Amino acid sequence: MGKLVSSTMIHCLLLAVLILLFASPAGAYNIRDINVNIDIQPDSSMIVTETIIADFSTDPHHGIFRFIPMTATDKYGHDRGIHLELQGVTDENGTPLEYHTSSEDGNFHMKVGNPEILVNDTRTYRLKYKVCQAVHFYEDHEELYGMPSDTNGSLRLRNPNAPCICRLM
Repeated sequence: MGKLVSSTMIHCLLLAVLILLFASPAGAYNIRDINVNIDIQPDSSMIVTETIIADFSTDPHHGIFRFIPMTATDKYGHDRGIHLELQGVTDENGTPLEYHTSSEDGNFHMKVGNPEILVNDTRTYRLKYKVCQAVHFYEDHEELYGMPSDTNGSLRLRNPNAPCICRLM
């Protein structure tokens, strides 16, 4: 069990680095802060809760876009499909927010916000989803798959030290 925890924690740290690397400065709005909590479940899935604080004060928008890759490559170079189940989209108080989802170009796309309301202040978005079969077990180690990173570069981070907190359930 200790081996699983240490291996999984190392992969969670790598996951946090990937989140920061893919959050490109080429975006249209600023992300003031992003926190990612990952609860690794006994069935090898993980529950991911992302808290994103977006600042639209200099560039009003209707909300945020979120793009999550639906494949991950294992150490042998094999692509593994990732099954994602969205569990909720809320504000910081737990109030449900309007959202639309689709899949395109190997990514899970999420639009969060009301297309009729232009936002010109700071908003908090809490996205919760389950990634099934996220932990893969090998004879000598475990690997965590499911990179919740922004692959299209639509985010601009103000806080590049976003934490990723992992817990083994």
